[in-house]
Amino acid sequence: MKNQKKQNQASSLSQRALLVHVNISQWTGRKTDKKATDTVIKAHKTDASAGSYTKRLLPGAKELEAVSTISTQIRKFFYENTLPWMSDGSRIISAKNHLKFSGEMRKLAAEFETAASDFEAAYPRLQNASQKILGNLYNAQEYPAHQEIRGKFKCETNYLPLPDVSDFRVEVSESEKRAFVEKIKETESAAMRSVWERLHEVVKAAAEKLASPDAIFRDSLLANVSEMCSLLPALNISEDSKLEDARKELEKLVGVYSADSLRADKKQRKDAAKKLQDVTDKMGAFMGGKK
Repeated sequence: MKNQKKQNQASSLSQRALLVHVNISQWTGRKTDKKATDTVIKAHKTDASAGSYTKRLLPGAKELEAVSTISTQIRKFFYENTLPWMSDGSRIISAKNHLKFSGEMRKLAAEFETAASDFEAAYPRLQNASQKILGNLYNAQEYPAHQEIRGKFKCETNYLPLPDVSDFRVEVSESEKRAFVEKIKETESAAMRSVWERLHEVVKAAAEKLASPDAIFRDSLLANVSEMCSLLPALNISEDSKLEDARKELEKLVGVYSADSLRADKKQRKDAAKKLQDVTDKMGAFMGGKK
């Protein structure tokens, strides 16, 4: 009966969550120049282990920077809206959040593709310009051919169902099944702990900053708490009632104050700091005494 309950828990997670993997690749436009490195080593009479000279093949190329910017945005959105899974780069996403998440990822991927295409179009011009900028450091052999450059940029998002005991296609022992179920349970617990830690970190930072009467803080101090609260329903894959209670309490709490009023009213600031600290302490208890 106990083993059946554990198997049902594992099956339940497979119904509540999906695996998602994002693969982004791009040409960096950077190259270690051995000749320049040797020159520096000889000029400064230093050892080769002291460092190397890395050059930008397309200095000041805004089109390439634009691709890097959107890549950073994609990774940020991916990690904010997902939970850790295993070491293969895959992460967990709530099934309830799939439509919203996938819609935003398609939008970001489209922006990536546009930026990569804009760079491809500008590539010959940028390469010509770099020849003048780099001078003797320019080496045409270090640049991919124009017809090859677009293929060096890729942004893919793949979704897979979470593994389940019923997915086994070969005969396995009961002990192997129990080990599998236990591993799923441990992974879910680790994922949920990461949610608690993310929430705890942002609330603790706000409480500590407000508790210091003379400390300067940005408007984003409370906005960060609100933003984290808005993510929680999608991240709460275990439907943890304590996490939901904390979310509601924090939303109500930060909704009462504004950054301007906290700066102007020391009593209100002290009150907000205490209430945030109380929530932080309660979360610490749920997380095993984390301070």
